[in-house]
Amino acid sequence: MILYADTSSIVKLYVEEEGFQSTRALTARAEEITTSIIAYVEMRTALARKLRRNEIARPDYNLALEDFKRDWSSYTIIPVSQELASSAASLAERHALRTLDAIHLASAKILAENIGDPLVFVSADNELLQAATQEGLAISP
Repeated sequence: MILYADTSSIVKLYVEEEGFQSTRALTARAEEITTSIIAYVEMRTALARKLRRNEIARPDYNLALEDFKRDWSSYTIIPVSQELASSAASLAERHALRTLDAIHLASAKILAENIGDPLVFVSADNELLQAATQEGLAISP
């Protein structure tokens, strides 16, 4: 199984929060983990925000950031192209998605169209999961 992970699910690989065990179990079964290039910035932002809000301690932040940076090269990264941006814009309009969520959904859709293996879209965002389902993607919360 190829797994497309948005940033809300990637966070759960590095921070113990609700859903982290199921996300880690799902990723352990995946043959490949894919995501958009935007997840790098989003992930660094999410970790920094958790540190500022005292949701994680400095040592946990440092470890999560170090682990994420180490693992980043093992993910298959989907670049943002003009085709993807156009698709994301249409998806944002159709499903009332935020910009980065639309980019994640467009990335997963384009990937799913170009591979022969099953693709599972994973996210902690229920609105994004609903849009993914409406677009014909298999999902996992």
